[in-house]
This record gives sequence, structure tokens and C-alpha cells, in this order.
Amino acid sequence: PFGMVDKVRFGMTVDEVKQAAPALKFTPDDRLAIAHPSNADYTVRFAEGRVSEIDIVVDGRKPAEVWRAWGPGTVLENGRHRYFDEARGVRADLALTGSENGFAATLAPYTPLAKVLDGPDSYSLLGTKILGRSLDAVVADLRAKHLEVERVKSTLGTLALVRGLPETEWSGLTGSGNLTASVMAGDDGRVTGWTIGATTFDASAAVKQQVSDFYATKWGPPRKTQSGERVYGTMPWVKVDEKFVLTTISTEPQPM
Repeated sequence: PFGMVDKVRFGMTVDEVKQAAPALKFTPDDRLAIAHPSNADYTVRFAEGRVSEIDIVVDGRKPAEVWRAWGPGTVLENGRHRYFDEARGVRADLALTGSENGFAATLAPYTPLAKVLDGPDSYSLLGTKILGRSLDAVVADLRAKHLEVERVKSTLGTLALVRGLPETEWSGLTGSGNLTASVMAGDDGRVTGWTIGATTFDASAAVKQQVSDFYATKWGPPRKTQSGERVYGTMPWVKVDEKFVLTTISTEPQPM
């Protein structure tokens, strides 16, 4: 972070931020801390009482100064530049404002996709084995990780919708919480497959290839379906849509 929030760090409590950035004004519920000095806006967002996102908007100055400090970063399809501080587990998005006479920077924590998909087997989520277990046990394990899990009935069976997953290198807008998952159970109550959505967002071809290479190392070389999707492995199989947004892992009959 820079400017009026240069001493703010992720994970700080409300009281710690009040000490580190006394010029910020807090909302009554302590979920936001805001400052509006001349030609700038600063917003610090809190989740469960700790810093979860930092937004900085600067008018009248192009981002050349930030680019000199951070480098060019990775350019996404919509022109945003994304940066990573791997040591601290923080990523940042930098974009021009509408007038192109200013810029907006959004910083938030991230967890590498490899860690999100790590666990007892190659098809786990955040250290939790998913496939073949009872849906009740999977839901209990995911809730124990402070994830929001909602069970719903659908024409396909029972689903568990998972929200609150940590953002990864390429998922969604920074800090927007786009990364979600849904777990499917069969008639016997055991999990037959699950999906993870928004694994990439506005990603360039190079980023998609990077994710594909990671998947190939994890699940084997992909093959293309008639609709252009990529399928990794045989049983279970992993299918990724053409835009690399939705990843489906399943033990059901494979797609053609």
C-alpha cells in the first residue's frame, strides 16, 4: 500500500488500523475506513474485523509512477495490470480510470491455485477430500474451514454451494469473492463430482496456458471435446470450459 494507507497491512484489526492510519474515518459498523484527500480516495475494507482489501483511486496522475515501482505486471484482457507479492501473499490490480487521467489500485490477499486444489488426493479442495465421501462429512469439513456452505435440492440431486473460497492468482476481480464451488451428491448421499467457478477472469491466452500447464501436471495432458472444452484424465475426469472459467471434476460418464 502507498499514500495515506502505506502502514496498513492485511490482517490488521480495526484498532491497529486506527493507529496506523489515523486520517481514515470509520463507518459506524467498522466495516469500512475511508479518506478523501484532494484528488484521491482511500478505502480499507474489513472482513470479520480484519483488513481484507485496500482500494486506492488517484485522479490527475497516470500510473507511470506505480509502474516504475512495481514493473509492468501481467496485462489482463480488459487492460488491467495484475501484480503479485508472493512473499506476503498479496496481489494487486491496477487500472486506468475512465478519463485515463488517473488510476485505481486494488490490493487483497490471495492463495495460489495449487494450494486451493491441494489435499489428500488430486481432486481435493483446501485440504479436504471431496470425491466418494458422504456429502454430510464434506460439508462439515468445509464449514470447519470457515467457508459458507448451503445445501440445496436440484433436478440433478443434492448440491452443496460453497462460498468464501480464497481468491487465487487469476480468479475474479481482486477481493470480489468470485471464486465459488458446488459439490454434487448422488442418491446414496456420496459425492460424485464438484465444480469450481471463476478460476480465471479476463485472463490472457498466456495466463490460460499457464493454468492449463498446471492442470496437465496435476491430471495429465488434456484432450479437446467437440465443443472446444479441455478434458484431463479419465476416471475421475476434469473438464474445463473454453474460457477457462468453470472447472468440473466428476466420476460420471465422460463428455464426448
